[in-house]
Amino acid sequence: MQQVKKIISLLGKDNLQSKRMLFSYMGMGEPFLNYEAVVKSIKVLISDFPNSRTTIATIGSKPELIRKLAHEKIDTTLKLQLSLHAPEDKLRKKLLPQAGPIEEALEALEYFSNERQVMSKVNYV
Repeated sequence: MQQVKKIISLLGKDNLQSKRMLFSYMGMGEPFLNYEAVVKSIKVLISDFPNSRTTIATIGSKPELIRKLAHEKIDTTLKLQLSLHAPEDKLRKKLLPQAGPIEEALEALEYFSNERQVMSKVNYV
């Protein structure tokens, strides 16, 4: 949040409020390991920027929280991107010890997409 607040202060909040902002939670650690703080920060950001969109990148380590997020009262376009890092579970677990099975992550992603009526992405990085 501090990084976003700094950028907003540099660019001018009044200049940005009329624009459609895209907030991305990527490359900062697994967001679903800090679920409550991520949800809270999204709600704070969209209260200041109601025309915004939000994307969360995840390795799918907490499929139950992906399903929970589908029902959060967050009034913005909210999308997910699942980062695989490997095509099969054994290698994926070696690269990402906190990652769960690919199938469970994909099922949670599909559930989220259906519930929120949004397209989600699968990334192979």
